[in-house]
Amino acid sequence: MINMKKPTILRQAIRLVVISFLAALFFACPAQADKQQDVGNDSERVLVNGKPFFIKAVAYSPSYPGKKGVEEIPDKIFKNDFHAIKEAGFNTLRTYDPLSPQLLDLAENEGLMVIQAVARIDGRTDFSSESELVRLKEEAVRIVRRDKGRKCILMWSLWNDAPFHWDKEGNVVPRYGFSKCNNFLITIYDAIKAEDSAHPVTGSNTLNAPGYQLGLDFIDIIGVNVYLGVTDWSSGAFDATKGAETVRRLQRIAKDYAKPVYVSEMGLSSFSVSATQTEAIPAQVALVGENLAGFTVFQWQDEWGKAGSVDRQADDIEAHWGLVDAHRKPKEVLGQLSALLKEIDTRSYGYAGIRPMTADAAIKSPGRKLFTLDDFEYADDKEAVDVFKNNWNSRVNVALTTDRDDRACGKNSLKVVFSAQDTGAWAQWHRYFKSPVDLSAAKRVFFKMKNQGPSLNMSLLLIDNDGERYAGKPVLDPTPLSVQVLKTVLGCFGCCFYPATALQKPQVSCRPVNHEA
Repeated sequence: MINMKKPTILRQAIRLVVISFLAALFFACPAQADKQQDVGNDSERVLVNGKPFFIKAVAYSPSYPGKKGVEEIPDKIFKNDFHAIKEAGFNTLRTYDPLSPQLLDLAENEGLMVIQAVARIDGRTDFSSESELVRLKEEAVRIVRRDKGRKCILMWSLWNDAPFHWDKEGNVVPRYGFSKCNNFLITIYDAIKAEDSAHPVTGSNTLNAPGYQLGLDFIDIIGVNVYLGVTDWSSGAFDATKGAETVRRLQRIAKDYAKPVYVSEMGLSSFSVSATQTEAIPAQVALVGENLAGFTVFQWQDEWGKAGSVDRQADDIEAHWGLVDAHRKPKEVLGQLSALLKEIDTRSYGYAGIRPMTADAAIKSPGRKLFTLDDFEYADDKEAVDVFKNNWNSRVNVALTTDRDDRACGKNSLKVVFSAQDTGAWAQWHRYFKSPVDLSAAKRVFFKMKNQGPSLNMSLLLIDNDGERYAGKPVLDPTPLSVQVLKTVLGCFGCCFYPATALQKPQVSCRPVNHEA
């Protein structure tokens, strides 16, 4: 008689098979199905999970002074880099060689997307060689197969700088013919799409070279390396009007090919003598505006090896492209650019240009009752016109309060109207409270700004009767007056405060606090 409470060998075997099958379904590539995002595009924009994704990328090539390879660079450098890049307002890394799985993990942890390079195709590539084609195709497919399930992958990058006329070997189109080069590239593209149809494939071309249209007919997203407005490579001369013409040309390319176009490289070397990064790069962002699918700023850090040696920084334009230096010290442009990037929503169509924006700054309260001797209940229109003549056409409304609530900006708050345009220098107005304002209980004093005009760096300065200075950190409002305005106006509000016991205005000089943008 069979004891039904004890399973038979057959039932045990069936149970084992079922459990093994379910476990295989659960554990097979768990990250792939759960993590992979739906990435695609329409004729104008990259789409992630069906919504527009505006590319705010920075070019990233692993490097560090004295290190000859990626494996020599400490992991903490990459971790700090990716965190700082995300904090700066970028949403994407653009690579030139495939990032390792470890670096992709770090990017994913920071919520960064990656335009992952999958092959090294350049002027040295033999477009007539079948074995070269097979090698590059296998290399690309291997990277795609390894990384296609990752959440951080935005798209695959197949080439850079086509038709490669910058390489010492020269433009490949006159050497091999357009059709042969195009067919070579489309073969690799087809292999990538066969392995992974879920991600777009991009390539980066340059303009104004014979065969610059290489790959544009079949690639999903068109990338163009074009340093908007830079009219002379060696000096860094910058002309926003020329940049606007280039943007219109890129828009025509997008329309002709009915696919998104993004600027896959733009920026300016800090070695340039004619223009500065702070003048050019924010203006380039404004030029892209909502006209294209996004941009890549070249590059995150100075890369000494681009000018020959990883052991010293050469006096060469190629060794100074970074937003931070090789040791990761931020350059002046980064704060300004960061504020601008944070105004561009990833789900938007790009930088919308002039619009009201707000910013807050705060300084530690002097902890005493303060008042001023001037009645500020009037506007500064006449004063602004006298200074700026016909150039005045905008204003900044400012309120000083001990509370973030706008309702606190009443009779005990400082209200001024500041107007400025591109003067090439800082401008300053100050006002004094007529009635005492008791700040003894306040921990911090907030400076609130709303701007509809030019780009301004604002800082708050309090000076008491003893000449003690209370300075706040500068606040950047990145709104450009227009794409033609290239220079940043440094507007410093010097607000001089005095104790309530002072009956006469003390002899204290009100000067703008020294700061970097």
